[in-house]
Parts: sequence; C-alpha cells; structure tokens
Amino acid sequence: KYCINENNYFILSDKALKIFEKVFILNENTKSSSCHNHHAEMLRLSGKTEKAIQYFKKAIELSPKGGYYYNMIGSAYEDLALYNEAITSYNKALELDTKRDRTYWQMASIHLEMNEFDKAIEVCEKVLTINSEDAWTYMILSMAYIGKGNMDKAIELIETAHSKKTDRLGQFN
Repeated sequence: KYCINENNYFILSDKALKIFEKVFILNENTKSSSCHNHHAEMLRLSGKTEKAIQYFKKAIELSPKGGYYYNMIGSAYEDLALYNEAITSYNKALELDTKRDRTYWQMASIHLEMNEFDKAIEVCEKVLTINSEDAWTYMILSMAYIGKGNMDKAIELIETAHSKKTDRLGQFN
C-alpha cells in the first residue's frame, strides 16, 4: 500500500519495504548496485531520504562508473537541501556522462534555489549545446533571468520554450 503525503512523496508501508528487501535479498553482501539503487529510490520516495543515501552510496561503491547512481544520490542530497553535496554528486555524474541533460537541469535548479542566477544560466547554456530543442531548459533559463530582473529576456525564453516540441511531463504543447 502507498499514498502521497503533503510533500508529494510516495509513502510505502514498512511491510512493503521489508518485502522488497526480502525479494532482492538486500543485506551487506548484496553485490547488485541496481538492487541497492532501487531500494534507495523506494526509501527516498517514501521520505526516508537519509536512509536512502546509505543505499545510494552502496550502489556507487559497487558501480563507481555508474553516472546514474551519482545523479540519484545528488537528488537525495537536494531533497535534504544539502546543495554542495548535491552539486558534487551531479558534477561526478556529468564527468561520467556529459550528455545527461536531466543532471544539468537539477544542477541549474540548485543554483536558482541559491539565487546563483549566472551559474544557472551557465549550466543551461551547456545543455543547449547538447540539445537546443529542449523546452525545459528554456524554462529554467527564463527563471534565472527573472531572478536577475531581466523580464524581457525571460519572456523571450518562455516563448522559445513554447515553440519547442516536448514530451517531458506534457508541460507545453
């Protein structure tokens, strides 16, 4: 059983988490980084982020070249407002996979949260060198320009975002 709490987390019952652990035989000897990652994500979605970080770390230990795992632990750190740790994890993820646009967005979002608008713009501009058709990047850029007080540029970027086709969350076209 699960429900969504006020923070939009899936809440899985402790019984469901224990069943997951039994199915994947999760313990200190489990050698599957994927199992540790999936368990961590279930914990994170249940709002048990500190515990999730332990499992993300184990996934990274087992697969140190898995950029995805660094991205996931970065998200957990971001949930806890541990922005420096999140940025360090995102940088490591990008070191291993420079084409992962979601990681750039997450990093840009942290810079927005910290009112570091120029850094957010710099990160978004890197994404546009990878994919200039990505509507979400233009939206994040618009938020950075709003933060800088440049409404004309923000409106231009919003219009550009709306002109792009996207399948991400159905947020535009």
